[in-house]
Amino acid sequence: AVNKAGYGAFQVRLTCLAGLGWLADAFEIIILSVIGDFIACDWPL
Repeated sequence: AVNKAGYGAFQVRLTCLAGLGWLADAFEIIILSVIGDFIACDWPL
């Protein structure tokens, strides 16, 4: 099915967009875990 439909600019853009979404989701979790330690030191949590 992929061979018949081809792989063009739309698929490349869609793959890059999905990759950026995945990266943003993973980066959010990393940032929250790092910042959470600093906030816990400054505020009595």
